[in-house]
Amino acid sequence: MKNKFIIVLLSLLLLTACTRPTKTYVPTILPSAGPTVTVEVKITSTPAAAALPALETATPGVSLSATPFTSFTVYSFAEGMMFRTNPGVLFDAIRMLGKADELTVLGTAPGNEWINVTIADGTEGWVFRQLLTSDVDLTQIKVIQPENADVFTAKVTDVAGNPIQGIGFNISTEGTTVVVVSDKNGDVYWYHPTDLTGSWLMQMTGIACESNVWADDTCANYKAGFTGNIEPVSTSFELPYTGDPLQFIFK
Repeated sequence: MKNKFIIVLLSLLLLTACTRPTKTYVPTILPSAGPTVTVEVKITSTPAAAALPALETATPGVSLSATPFTSFTVYSFAEGMMFRTNPGVLFDAIRMLGKADELTVLGTAPGNEWINVTIADGTEGWVFRQLLTSDVDLTQIKVIQPENADVFTAKVTDVAGNPIQGIGFNISTEGTTVVVVSDKNGDVYWYHPTDLTGSWLMQMTGIACESNVWADDTCANYKAGFTGNIEPVSTSFELPYTGDPLQFIFK
């Protein structure tokens, strides 16, 4: 049970971030012209994780840490990892990377799913964090605000307002589905191209093992007071979105 969520999520990411099967979303095509994408999310679990300190926020290229940020090298653990212009699968892929490619880390986007790196020729781009191998804790590096990208945000809490980690959602429109997961602060970040428009639906699809709603390592028993329900179960919105972050209450 412990590794099921990681295996399922990485399988999805290898489809969207590494290879290009005929039924997988092609990142150079926006939803209005893209092929239909079916993303089946079966989020099970790993044991509840201890809360980590909140990541700092930062302006592009600026670290808020008292200690200057020192870049370091990481590698992909999979051949064919997509190196993208911005943090998200709807952004163009610059090229595919292999296990031997050295990536110099510059920082992370808010939400800590996407890492800003440069490759050997100096080109800067973004890669998905869970496809990287690193001796450094990538959840504790400086935060960089992506440029030339819009971000849609949501918040997941319990009824008392405490953040809920590891709640999986599909954000979808006709022909396109994107998978997002709430971070340790209960925040959901979805980066997308600035010209993306249309009606979208956000719907809960499951709970990660790392979620703080689980009572034990089996990831099958909720802590006292939780029933596994969420309100709302789903909600629709329009892009461009200019309202407050969508609110979800896990009960």
